[in-house]
Amino acid sequence: MEQKVMKKEEKMACKNHPTLTDLSHELLCHILQFLPLQDIMAVSMLCKTLQYAVTLHLRLCKKIDFCGGSVYGFMPKAITDDHLHFLFKKCPLVETVFGLHPFKVERRRLRKRSALTVPGIIDALSLCSNLTSVETSDLKLLEAMLQHLPQLRVIGTFQNRGGIFPPQASESLRLLPYPQISSMRLIGVEVPELTAMPLLEHLHLHCVRFTKLQPFRAFLAAKLKTFVMKHCMGPSLSLRYLSLIIALSSAPTLTRLELVRVPLPGGLFQRAVEDSFRQNAFVNLKTLIISGCKGILESDLGHLMIVASRNLEKVFIQPSLTRDSLFVALSYARCEFPALKDIHLGYIDDLELPDGWSNESLRSAGLAEIPDTPSALTDSGMKMISELFPHIRRMDVSNCPHLIDMDQWWNKVDDVPQGWKELTELTLYRCHCLSLPSFSFFLSYLQKIESLVLQDMFRAPPKGCSHVGLSAGTGLGMSSAVVSNQDEHIAVQGHQQDFEAQVDDNDNENEEIDNDDNEDEDNPDQHIMVFQQEFFEEENHVHHDDGHERVPLLVIPENAFDDDRIDNRIPVLMVPEMLMKKIEWKIIWFMY
Repeated sequence: MEQKVMKKEEKMACKNHPTLTDLSHELLCHILQFLPLQDIMAVSMLCKTLQYAVTLHLRLCKKIDFCGGSVYGFMPKAITDDHLHFLFKKCPLVETVFGLHPFKVERRRLRKRSALTVPGIIDALSLCSNLTSVETSDLKLLEAMLQHLPQLRVIGTFQNRGGIFPPQASESLRLLPYPQISSMRLIGVEVPELTAMPLLEHLHLHCVRFTKLQPFRAFLAAKLKTFVMKHCMGPSLSLRYLSLIIALSSAPTLTRLELVRVPLPGGLFQRAVEDSFRQNAFVNLKTLIISGCKGILESDLGHLMIVASRNLEKVFIQPSLTRDSLFVALSYARCEFPALKDIHLGYIDDLELPDGWSNESLRSAGLAEIPDTPSALTDSGMKMISELFPHIRRMDVSNCPHLIDMDQWWNKVDDVPQGWKELTELTLYRCHCLSLPSFSFFLSYLQKIESLVLQDMFRAPPKGCSHVGLSAGTGLGMSSAVVSNQDEHIAVQGHQQDFEAQVDDNDNENEEIDNDDNEDEDNPDQHIMVFQQEFFEEENHVHHDDGHERVPLLVIPENAFDDDRIDNRIPVLMVPEMLMKKIEWKIIWFMY
């Protein structure tokens, strides 16, 4: 009797609390909108009521997502052509398909085996008469859509997955004229040519191989905003890039231009600016990055910077173009750069590859030759930079062996340094000849500095550099007199006594020097020292009697000082704790 009473109470409780199947179809369809596609199809297998609700939901559905909102996800591996045909047949009103990223798709149909193929996907998409846009990342599927369903628009940025270097023949894409694509990013792909793409706004080409002799002849993108071309393999004849420059100058909305290892002929950009600046060619540039382009000239970069001076925000310049003459010419042009806040001098964009790829092997793979000329920027050029770009917040200086004295980077008024007032982030890399005392003085006057990165700095140049005129540490084995048009008094001579070991003709002294080097190798602790406290002290900046607690700062190689400074060093540099909190110290030293 008690069990019967309990069952009656359970039945009454169930009536008071209805289950999911007791809800109306309208409520069920509303609930299904928040479930992923896989869960929706699984719910349809529970009962007939839910199956009917799923059918109603698919009839009214306008959006389908095969990846459940995952940006880098793939479609379920079990999906075949029959599944897609069955699904899209029940979705007559669908307008947008997201996440069409097949894990593996066959180019042709297979006999006696069900699989996901490109023809099967195209047939399934053709069943949706209201379909307007598709999101995909497969090269074969995109090529088929451009050929058979040209009215479909590609959602977001098309970016292929699994691109490798060098590009394989299986990873190829043939672009048809006038595709419905607004943004495209190709990595490790073979492309015959670039066609007319009037809707294209963003184009990123990384390690792309162009197979035609004239791959840019038909290229046209009037709405282009971003153009990035890095480490691509194209025609070896530089004049065949003329069509590319013309297409870029025909895009007045271009805001980002990045060219890395592109064999452009010298003078093309200068001519394009002179011919098309009245049509706003390159006027709206905000980001300009040039690296590894052997043929490009200072006049090309200068014309681009002049015409885009009002909007330019970021400039990265390769070492061969980082010269005093470039910034002197900009100063004579009386240009103002009110928006420029990020500059990288001596920028090198290396291709990240596994070991075994030498420069010769990269050239044999089709990459262009890169310039081997080091930067000829001197201290007077840095002073000119501080006057030209007063609003710089971030500055990276790399591979500039002719920089010596940072005291000359200022424009002094009444013996008070002026400039670099907005600088918050400073990175110095492989500028070996900079003197440490001048760096300390320069750092003490940076009012807003927050981040400092030093890498491979303050190293003694190889012996004999002052006699043969080699650029210390560049590894190019090239005389600075050949690669620089600077005067003799600007070359690395005046301060080399602070860095270079003095070598006499006496054999006994040479033996003593060799013995000292051997002792230093046996005792690595002797190569560690610290900044001297007086390097950072100025009358208006750091005082001893300020009441602040002082904490240790950092260590550097011993070779940064001469013998006199080593004898006078203190064990630890102590600075105010508030200064330590202000600066994000990221010091990287290569001990040697």
